[in-house]
Amino acid sequence: MIPLVVLFLALDIAALALLGPITPADTAADVARLYGDDGARVLASRLLHCLGLAMALGFFGLVRARLREEEEGAGALSAILFGGFVALVPVELVRNVIMAALALRFDDLEGSALGLHVVAVLLGPVIAFPVAAALVALAVLRRSALSAAVAAMWVLSGARLVTTSTVVWFVGFGAFVATIALVIYLSLTMFRTPPAAARVTR
Repeated sequence: MIPLVVLFLALDIAALALLGPITPADTAADVARLYGDDGARVLASRLLHCLGLAMALGFFGLVRARLREEEEGAGALSAILFGGFVALVPVELVRNVIMAALALRFDDLEGSALGLHVVAVLLGPVIAFPVAAALVALAVLRRSALSAAVAAMWVLSGARLVTTSTVVWFVGFGAFVATIALVIYLSLTMFRTPPAAARVTR
């Protein structure tokens, strides 16, 4: 379990660091610099991100299995948690395809590059809502104030859909960092205790 989490986090953080900050406020010059001049860096970032998504699927599956052992009844909460996290995967894959296409064929797509880039960037905030739903399910299932707080951060980060303010976009980065901290905490506690024992910090 721990090696899977380490790989998932290392790949995702490396992908984020390679790509650098992007927002819907990026200009045509920013886009040309990103995909035209630094296309190889974008492609490397997206490849790492896809590998990270594969690791994430494994992690989500293990978390779902453990929480299903803890949950009584039909397992609705663990199903919501798993579904919420898995919903982000196709969104991120589509975003990766758009960005990879821009990096590979920027000269051919230059006229529509800015629009495609904005679409790719705005796909990011879309994942805020299924991830928030998953974290709310986790908060209820484990009576975790920590998970509820991170869920609230994701909901707030959904405001990125309606603004180009970089201040609001940093809320999304904060939600991402908080989720990394939660993932690390879960990996260090949930899988080192009997299924019904440990509870996330309240």
